[in-house]
Amino acid sequence: MPVKSEKVAGRNDKVTVQYPDGRVLKDVKFKKVEDDVKAGRCIVIEG
Repeated sequence: MPVKSEKVAGRNDKVTVQYPDGRVLKDVKFKKVEDDVKAGRCIVIEG
């Protein structure tokens, strides 16, 4: 399991997130995945 980043990115910052099914989204704006992160459906692995 990747380490969770404690720093929350700004809404327009590019982040890399990983979903439990192994899917990794790279360089997406944080605001696109913000709801998933808050709901625990994915985690930010790089900010």
